[in-house]
Amino acid sequence: MNDSNAGAATGAFDRATALTPDGAGGWTGHTDKSYWNMLGPYGGWSAALLLKAVLSDERARGAPISATVSFCGAIADGSFRIRTRLVRRNRSTDFWAAELCQGDSEGDGEQVCGQILVTMAERRETAGFTQGERPACRLPEELTPVSAGSSFPWFQRYDIRWAAGRPFKGTGDTRSLTWVRDVEARPLDHALLLSICDTVLPRVFFHQQTPSPIATVTLNAYFHATPEEILAVGDDWLLLSATGRRAHQGFFDHQATLWSRDGTLIATTEQLAWYRSVETA
Repeated sequence: MNDSNAGAATGAFDRATALTPDGAGGWTGHTDKSYWNMLGPYGGWSAALLLKAVLSDERARGAPISATVSFCGAIADGSFRIRTRLVRRNRSTDFWAAELCQGDSEGDGEQVCGQILVTMAERRETAGFTQGERPACRLPEELTPVSAGSSFPWFQRYDIRWAAGRPFKGTGDTRSLTWVRDVEARPLDHALLLSICDTVLPRVFFHQQTPSPIATVTLNAYFHATPEEILAVGDDWLLLSATGRRAHQGFFDHQATLWSRDGTLIATTEQLAWYRSVETA
């Protein structure tokens, strides 16, 4: 499968997600501090790597329509391996799995740090509909970039502009609208799109006034846009409309829709994350 924009750019995102064939049907790579979070790599980076490994497999066909990522454990700074597996092939859909591992593969020291399940499909013309429309808000050119104010390197890899809702206001309202694109205006493809799905800030931060420890457990993304629609987005912003549903007994969720400027529904995403906070207990 050749992604619509795969290899179209050689900026920071492509360097950080570079993979090398290992000669045994898998891939090797190295972490990149430019996508670092508090204690390790940003989750959107590792999700993009896992998806990119599947898309780079010569057996892959069609385009991704869904991805489910499990963040199994911390990724240490250093090298890693990714193994891909075609689980099943049907007439128009393929089901893939991939694992990102670190440690000694010869003994019991190898640890699975992340997993992905990817559904690929060959799309066909059908009647269709879109329920809802892109929320009305100010355009990104009218707003101020906020990424430069963060101390986390990954946050500075995206041009993020708040259109509505901000964290740490203590209002109890978890809704927000943000325009997001790669800070180098890299053209959109599926790997970058999946990484952007993880730019949705933790919803507990919108309910409270101070930061608290959080860790994403699982991320689901559904790619509604066709490869042609993703190509049409180019290097433009996407509007992320996000809301949280419940934070309770150490876990919270969020859901988000990603719209192009012209109102095309590009993707939807959900997350479940662990948190520790007395403010939302």
